[in-house]
Amino acid sequence: MTTSESFTSPAGQVIRVALFDALGNASPTLRVNAGAAGIGQTLKSYVGTVSIATGATVPLETVSTGKSFIITDIYISGNTATQFSVTINAAGTPIFQGFAKGDTGPIGLTGIETGPSAPSGTAVSLVLGAAATTTAAFMVSGYEQ
Repeated sequence: MTTSESFTSPAGQVIRVALFDALGNASPTLRVNAGAAGIGQTLKSYVGTVSIATGATVPLETVSTGKSFIITDIYISGNTATQFSVTINAAGTPIFQGFAKGDTGPIGLTGIETGPSAPSGTAVSLVLGAAATTTAAFMVSGYEQ
């Protein structure tokens, strides 16, 4: 199954359109990459699926010493019509909060210009609220600098 298509814009940007999410559902996600990381930047991407029947906490990373982690893209969805809470924490402090619903309300934020960030040495985690018989798909990406 083809899951995404990529093409290059006239400005040289690589644009990837996801045709299906990680659960095989049709996906409206659009991801734009303006190029390689800048000097001192490291690109980071965390993608997966997890059962949230009783809620779930997914550790993403511990930010490298002397760096900050800036989130530029967030996509969260589920395979049911049950709404669930979404929180991204830095050292236990929420830096992003929202709600997702698989059938009509996924969170699809790409190219966040003033994205949530986590300082040096903090543990970053994704916390998903409970939703019976639901599997969540997630993608959180950004860069450290």
